[in-house]
Amino acid sequence: MTYSRLAFFFVGIRICIEYKHIIMTTSSVYTIRIPTDVRKIMDEMKDVNWQSDIRQMVEDLVREKKRQTLLAEAHELRKGTKNIGVSASELIREDRDAR
Repeated sequence: MTYSRLAFFFVGIRICIEYKHIIMTTSSVYTIRIPTDVRKIMDEMKDVNWQSDIRQMVEDLVREKKRQTLLAEAHELRKGTKNIGVSASELIREDRDAR
């Protein structure tokens, strides 16, 4: 194997490793503390996939909180545009007459 092919081979491996690293780091770890008695009860429930269920609940909660934030921002923007002094029908008529 020549030097250039060897260099390309190692560069290719590095790209594959870096690509694999990017794919594998699509999530992060967030640690919480729960009471010991709750943990014991969780351990007794063998049929529950706690990791999956908790992940889904967190994702749902984050989406809901984001939705609420965006909705609150939209309401604030709407308050600023509510009273512009002209009715919608007047604006529509003006636009149609301009054509």
